[in-house]
Amino acid sequence: MRKLAAVLCIDVAGYSKLMGRDEAGTLARVKAAFAAFDPALARHHGRIVKLMGDGALIEFASAVDATLCAMALQSVAVATDPSLRFRMGLNLGDVIAEDGDLYGEGVNIAARLQALARPGGIILSEAVREHIAGKLSLALEDLGPTSLKNIERAVRAFAIQAGGPAETTGKRERIGICVLPFTNMSGDPEQDYFSAGVTEDIIIDLSKLSPLSVVSRATSFGLKAQSARIVAQQLDVAYILEGSVRKVGDRIRLAAQLIDGSNEATVWAERFDRDIRDVLLLQSDLASAVVEALRLQLLPSERQALERTAPTDPEAYKLFLLAREYNISGSERHLPLIIRLCRRVTELEPGNARAWALLGETLNRLRRSVGGAETGELEIDRALELDPGLASAHAAKALLFLYRGEFGEAERQCAIALQLEPDDYATNLAAGRTCLMRRRYDDAIRHFERAAALAPADYNAAAMAIQCYQGKGDEQAALAACRRALARIERIVAAEPDHSGAIGHGAGILALLGDRERANEWASRASLLEPDNIQLQANLVCAWAISGDAEAALNALERIASEISGELLVWMENDNDLDSLRSLPRFAQIIRATKARFVDPTLPEGDAANE
Repeated sequence: MRKLAAVLCIDVAGYSKLMGRDEAGTLARVKAAFAAFDPALARHHGRIVKLMGDGALIEFASAVDATLCAMALQSVAVATDPSLRFRMGLNLGDVIAEDGDLYGEGVNIAARLQALARPGGIILSEAVREHIAGKLSLALEDLGPTSLKNIERAVRAFAIQAGGPAETTGKRERIGICVLPFTNMSGDPEQDYFSAGVTEDIIIDLSKLSPLSVVSRATSFGLKAQSARIVAQQLDVAYILEGSVRKVGDRIRLAAQLIDGSNEATVWAERFDRDIRDVLLLQSDLASAVVEALRLQLLPSERQALERTAPTDPEAYKLFLLAREYNISGSERHLPLIIRLCRRVTELEPGNARAWALLGETLNRLRRSVGGAETGELEIDRALELDPGLASAHAAKALLFLYRGEFGEAERQCAIALQLEPDDYATNLAAGRTCLMRRRYDDAIRHFERAAALAPADYNAAAMAIQCYQGKGDEQAALAACRRALARIERIVAAEPDHSGAIGHGAGILALLGDRERANEWASRASLLEPDNIQLQANLVCAWAISGDAEAALNALERIASEISGELLVWMENDNDLDSLRSLPRFAQIIRATKARFVDPTLPEGDAANE
């Protein structure tokens, strides 16, 4: 059967050389890259006709979908594995469909164009260029009429110029904007969390719009009261969005104004008054008003994302904001409270995907810290069922796979999350952890440093970056990272003297910096605060190991060996912090005894499954 189809041919540049260096590793990386392509293919209605080792033939009904998908796949490829560079050729033409495969000149032209593409590049035929004209505005390089092998006529070809963002309506500069914390005007200081939550939701909405570059919550919330001009200069943004929230009973009033950072002129101002059930609609209306004020050109998918009209349960919304605020603090003592709040939210509003994702993530964290039967997987899967495009759920799923030792699946979930929200703190933290376990230190550093920049008040990403620099053997960079992370931890501990997580990480950093007396003091304090937190105790094992005190590390490890979970065992077997212990017979004996617990047939099935 003959039909008209858009055909995309792709392959890996330099595949033979990569296979010569590392056959098994290259095959695994290519497989992971193709797995990461699935969401973009589904979104653009692409059908994989066949896979051919390092390449693929993909069919689309629309040339527009095919072009947008090709650009999205290049972005996913870079995020998933920058060492793999794909070449792509796209043609619109007559093809023969037979037994699920495609044949004919339409396919051959796409294959020949792919062979001409540079690594990371996309070449379109003139037929595709004519079809997308007026629908997509792309920066194209006219390659002129091109002779292709076994094609009788010359085909005019066009290369999509490098640097253009995937799925945009043209190459354009992103407009910088900072959303300052909206002021709580309710007269009740306890409602500060509500104003903060509304502000964060506005930041999330605006961050999904490709024409905007939005300053992270952590940065904007950390700013002191300053003029719009000063904030704009400090952050190098064009606009400041500020406002206030007043909640009285079940009514919410939101006032906002958009300010030009160069001259402090008010570009737009408006007041919104809604029933609290329509708070999501209120936030969408505000974001839409900003779009109109700045005359932004949005993709259809971006406009659709802003069109949220479903009412929300007022109590569920308030409780979710409170749970999210506790989660942002990073203190593990809040985990049971977050779980209780999220469970209540899901009772009141079973379709709240964000609450299910946070509940699953928190259950998994609690299991790793103090044990427990619930892994959080059911809750995370429920979130993904409700909203497959929820980045936080994909990041949480990645950590589930990571702590099971299923690193390929973890990487796939991270790639999806990064594509959905590349500037999300939790997503970059999960990606950093995953790369660290694969000992891809440069990739891990990139994600950890990005996460640290997105959340200046957090210590986790900054602390995790240290062992990446150590893994690379860059001691100077590791020491600099130690000092940066310790400065953050000291600020947290000064404000929260019982923040055991920060204290535990600080003990390790102090030991690495050679301050043994203070490191011992902090380690003792952390253990007293949370003696049952096995994750914390494991961090202290790492602290002594990286400081060179093998005996202290092994003593600490022996004390917790009987409590180590399967997830924590996977981490310890791959953690480069413990590399100095791996050649010691005592360490090997402890690990063997710990592993034996997970293959003992008398153990419950759930524990044995973690082996």
